[in-house]
Amino acid sequence: MAQRSKTMAGIRLGRRVKSLRRERGMEQADLAAALPEEASRSLISYIETGRSFPTPKRIEEFAQLFEVDIAAPFLDSDDVRHRLAGAILGTDDEQVLALIERVLDGLPTRISDPPSKV
Repeated sequence: MAQRSKTMAGIRLGRRVKSLRRERGMEQADLAAALPEEASRSLISYIETGRSFPTPKRIEEFAQLFEVDIAAPFLDSDDVRHRLAGAILGTDDEQVLALIERVLDGLPTRISDPPSKV
């Protein structure tokens, strides 16, 4: 995947985290302290500005903390989906990940959505 695409996905994800944090009246240090796995205020800053891309586990922690559907706000970019698939499968094989992404494209983003045909 092109570096520019990864950077843009990180920026979009970071903006979403920042938006959710601000909606809840939290400072970066508050968010870092609220996460179950140790995090620093500077890590939150790096994620929010797109300089650091969170791990799949960290994305899940954000979703649980903010009480949002992980698929809706965080899996809207191909890069995030690609990284999650790779982490879950323990591979970076492009063909395997492309197949997983095709399967994910057919899944509903919310429980109430009907699946699309693949």
